[in-house]
Amino acid sequence: MMNKEEIFEGFIKTAEEKRVGNPLISGSLIILPLLKIFITFCGKAMLNGCYFSVVPYAIIVIDSKGERIFSLSGEEVDPDYAIKEVPGLKEKIRKIKASL
Repeated sequence: MMNKEEIFEGFIKTAEEKRVGNPLISGSLIILPLLKIFITFCGKAMLNGCYFSVVPYAIIVIDSKGERIFSLSGEEVDPDYAIKEVPGLKEKIRKIKASL
């Protein structure tokens, strides 16, 4: 008889990616959502499938005074870490600030 580890071995694989969403404009503020994208692939013998979710975890508020980051999940979000982890974030912030 197989144990649980043998049954589920190779069954589930998860990929996570962080991305910056499209900017939202509210008056003189520009809001950039930071998103975590999860894709879970399941597959073994006759059972195959995929689960996909997009979860906002922080927002960056940009105005003429600068930018501020606010967590939506309760976890602390370091702006320098976010810039390193989220592809294209630094460039997007730079373009938005240049347009203000």
